[in-house]
Amino acid sequence: MTQEELEEKVGLTSNYLGQIERGWKTPSLKTLVKLANELGVSVDHLLRPEDNAPPERDLLSRQWLSLIHEQPIEDVRLAMSIVKALFRRLNAVAAEKQQPKRTKKVAGK
Repeated sequence: MTQEELEEKVGLTSNYLGQIERGWKTPSLKTLVKLANELGVSVDHLLRPEDNAPPERDLLSRQWLSLIHEQPIEDVRLAMSIVKALFRRLNAVAAEKQQPKRTKKVAGK
């Protein structure tokens, strides 16, 4: 199946599908199920980390998925929002630490 055929069958634009592939967009569960069905794989297969991921990352990913399966969808959505905000903040702090510190010039000195 070509990418164009997949886009048509699942009802996605090439731009949106590309953003999903690059990890820039997070598809809905409904979209994941459609993609998995058209590709002949499980949703779990689509969500699995890359085969070359470190074992501890793979274990953590599986633990997250297991935890999510046990919770009501409303709680999963809330948790996802919180985790995204946390990661944005952590990335901002890391970026601040990498920037050189500015020194203030004092007039007359």
